[in-house]
Amino acid sequence: MNGHYDSGLVALSILIAIIASYTALDLAGCVSASTSSPRKSWTWLIAGAIAMGLGIWSMHFIGMLAFHLPIPVAYDLPVSLLSMLIAVIVSAVALLILRRPELKTSNLVLGAILMGIGICAMHYTGMFAMRMSPPIQYDPLIFSVSVLIAIGASLAALWIAFQLRAKRSKFALLAKLGSATVMGLAIVGMHYTGMAAAHFASSSMCLAASAGGIDNAGLAISIGAGALVILSLTLIVSALDAHFALSNARLARELEKRTHSLEQSREMFKLMAESTRAVPFTLDLTSGCFTYIGARGVADSGIPESQWQSPGALDRVISRETNSEIRQRFDDCEDGLFEFAALFSQVNGNCSEVRWTGTCESFAGAKVLRGLMLDITEMRRLGRELAAAQKLESVGRLAAGVAHEINTPVQFVSDNVEFVRTSLTDLAVVIQAYRDFKDATQTGGDMLAALRRVEDAETAADLDYILQNAPAALDSSIEGLGRIATIVRSLKEFAHPDQAKKALADLNQAIRSTLVVAHNEYKFIAELHTDLGDLPLVPCFLGEINQVVLNLLVNASHAISDVVKDSRKFGKIEVRTRLDGNEVEISISDTGAGIPEAARGKIFDPFFTTKEVGKGTGQGLAIARSVIVGKHGGTLRFETECGKGTTFFIRLPVNAPIVDDATQVAA
Repeated sequence: MNGHYDSGLVALSILIAIIASYTALDLAGCVSASTSSPRKSWTWLIAGAIAMGLGIWSMHFIGMLAFHLPIPVAYDLPVSLLSMLIAVIVSAVALLILRRPELKTSNLVLGAILMGIGICAMHYTGMFAMRMSPPIQYDPLIFSVSVLIAIGASLAALWIAFQLRAKRSKFALLAKLGSATVMGLAIVGMHYTGMAAAHFASSSMCLAASAGGIDNAGLAISIGAGALVILSLTLIVSALDAHFALSNARLARELEKRTHSLEQSREMFKLMAESTRAVPFTLDLTSGCFTYIGARGVADSGIPESQWQSPGALDRVISRETNSEIRQRFDDCEDGLFEFAALFSQVNGNCSEVRWTGTCESFAGAKVLRGLMLDITEMRRLGRELAAAQKLESVGRLAAGVAHEINTPVQFVSDNVEFVRTSLTDLAVVIQAYRDFKDATQTGGDMLAALRRVEDAETAADLDYILQNAPAALDSSIEGLGRIATIVRSLKEFAHPDQAKKALADLNQAIRSTLVVAHNEYKFIAELHTDLGDLPLVPCFLGEINQVVLNLLVNASHAISDVVKDSRKFGKIEVRTRLDGNEVEISISDTGAGIPEAARGKIFDPFFTTKEVGKGTGQGLAIARSVIVGKHGGTLRFETECGKGTTFFIRLPVNAPIVDDATQVAA
């Protein structure tokens, strides 16, 4: 008697086999004694054995229901349940083996044989549930092959599951999916090989059908759906368990890391407080006393610790009379971070610049500052020297250009003066001839001869030429001297002496002077366009603002030069100023190549430059940002587009307080 298969149910059995195999691989990590607690691993073993057993049995039973004979077929319920129990026991054996921390070859082989025999027992017990009469006959060879397939599949499943049980990476997931597919197909292969070994007599009849066994084809779908739900829930719970386990492990590692980091920070702070010039302090602003002061602060200041801790100690180191603005900033501190610099009076009468940084906290109406004091006197001195060196570098770089700018008008003034000098010599001869003619007229001499001498003198001197060109030469000389005066005045304004305090300044005039100084940098490569709006006087350190503008102009010139090179084409530099609310904005644009995207985040870093070696120090923009942001409380940003150019924007507050350089907020 021949039968046939329902392809839909066959496909469903294959799907369940693959999902059951993946569940087995996933549960291998949950039952491992090395990755789970004993109680948890046993719980997973029992639950996993049931879920896996049901999955494997469901695949087998749906595969049986997929087989159709030309006679009514049903399955004995008790025998079918027995086959399900065998599947659960086989799954428990597999998980017990995988629970071991190590998998020996002997255990692997023995476990594979037991599992293979168990799977075969489940399968052939399930077939026995049909209760065929006469009994089913099996082909010995195919029967043996099915047993070998079961043992081989069990061996591969155990080995793969053991290898992948502790792995959670994306590659491990792909490996599990691939392995589950192979294992599922092997299980299905065993089942359908076993079915192929069965031979039904032509007169066979199913006693289970006549006894009211399981024969509802719709039940196959229900069992399949139930198995899929159970396996899916098992996978979800397993995934959640793994997620929480990984989260707990991650939190434990993070806690250990943070604890270690905290200990390191405490040791580093202790080392810093003991071996550097940073002085930790706690200041009670209500009473003006330092409830704590580091030992170095006592040693450096020469003030005894008892005086630091007495009321009014703050007045001794920062007098309200001479530092009213700084003391006001102490008074105005609110909860949160603070950072500023102030002059500090030492017991020997000297003053040092100290940066105060830390947090402000309020307790029961009292205001407390906690933080560090750092003597920045030397750092400030080095900063001023660096700024001066930068200015000298700029002036030195521009010296040849400025000399050329001055030399050109000097040359034509010199030529004009030489022309006027020689013309005066010739004019003297003409004037003498006229005097001789005058004397001849008065004395009755030879007037005709005297007149001829006048005509000869005018012709020799080319009097008409002198009268025509001498005024123009003098005008040109006056213009040249004016140009020289403008250059000298611009140099003087650019080299504005360093200021201790901000002063009100005309930024438009400062920009004009800087453009004159930098003229030789751009005149051969770029056209200059200016749009200087009406600006109020702005409080600033003018010499440093001049330096920033010069640096940006030189950078713009270099950017355009790299593009135009020797093409004789001209780029364009645009300088604009405008008033925007309580700020003035200075923008400097160029038509260079733009700033590469990789360099944009580092453009203000010290010593970073996009120019070729020897053409820049990488300090210009770093100093510019320090000046604009740190000293003036403004902003310095840029917009750039590769192939089109770059624009830098400087914004300065109009109503900024006029304070000492030493009291600027630290950048």
